Amino acid sequence: MTADITETIRSLERDAAETTAMLAGMVEGIRGIRDATSQVQLVVADQSTTVERLDQAVGEAMTRIDAIAGVLSSR
Repeated sequence: MTADITETIRSLERDAAETTAMLAGMVEGIRGIRDATSQVQLVVADQSTTVERLDQAVGEAMTRIDAIAGVLSSR
């Protein structure tokens, strides 16, 4: 009877150790996802800034083209 109890306790300890290891792996995975998400957010912010600059540059170019077209059409 004592041997059965001892074996049950050892089995529970092994299961607990395996569960702990699995949870530690999950925590590392979550950290990796969090880090990747932060990097994606930085890229998105950079791209947003780039798109804003491009939009401004295209607007300025269109204004200049309109001005040149106005000068050429008045000749």
